[in-house]
Amino acid sequence: MQRNRSDILLRVFSVMRRRKVDEILLPYEDGVPLDPSVTIGDRIITAIELMVGKNLKQIAVVRNQRPVGMVRLEDAFRKIGLTMTDVQSRGPQ
Repeated sequence: MQRNRSDILLRVFSVMRRRKVDEILLPYEDGVPLDPSVTIGDRIITAIELMVGKNLKQIAVVRNQRPVGMVRLEDAFRKIGLTMTDVQSRGPQ
């Protein structure tokens, strides 16, 4: 079991280093707060950390302090190879 978990983590970390939020950018919706936000060149893991830390389901993506889109937590997890069910079932480690 430990080896399998290690293999999964290595794969996820490898993907996380390369993936940027512009790969999963959605159109901006009114009502999505601009604070906190990420920039278009930020890594997906940065967006995930902010959303999880602030208990958000989506986060604004900005360029020059103006909204250019948004990223959903579910899409971010999917892009790095996880699902919301995977994350919820693991719980705190």
